Amino acid sequence: QAAIASLLLLWWGAMTLFVLRFFERRHPRLERILWALVMLGVAALFLVPESDKGMACALAVFAGGVGSISTCLLFVLLALRGKQTEQRALAVAYGLYVVAGVHDMLVYFRLIGDRYYYTDGMALITTLAIAAVLAWRYTRQLRRIENFSAELGQEVAQARSELAAHLQQQHALEV
Repeated sequence: QAAIASLLLLWWGAMTLFVLRFFERRHPRLERILWALVMLGVAALFLVPESDKGMACALAVFAGGVGSISTCLLFVLLALRGKQTEQRALAVAYGLYVVAGVHDMLVYFRLIGDRYYYTDGMALITTLAIAAVLAWRYTRQLRRIENFSAELGQEVAQARSELAAHLQQQHALEV
């Protein structure tokens, strides 16, 4: 149980870092605080006495769950502020992840009577959505590179013809 709770904390840290990098943001101080909290939580899970392990795991699951849901909400907020279509498309998956995460937190803490967890399925859907968006970005960048190569080729040809005309003009002047 401690291992699973610590993986949730680590996943929260990694997901937060992904969201920040996906939106091309860096907050070094905030990132250090985040990782310090994650590592402190992981260490606490394995260092607490066995009698307190259940409470420590419940606190870690709560912190990791609330942190992950908050990170998903941050993603949706940043995507709605931005203008990129792929960010907004991925925001739909993260919005659904919020719903699944809230449901699963309520199930975990037995606040509702359901027995099913939905974040497992949403993790697969979100992973596929991220892969699709990254492929979309890669394709767009590849097209930009191809267009740049074509433009560069045209500019080189134009520069050659201008240079040849200039050399012919200079040769005619010398003659």
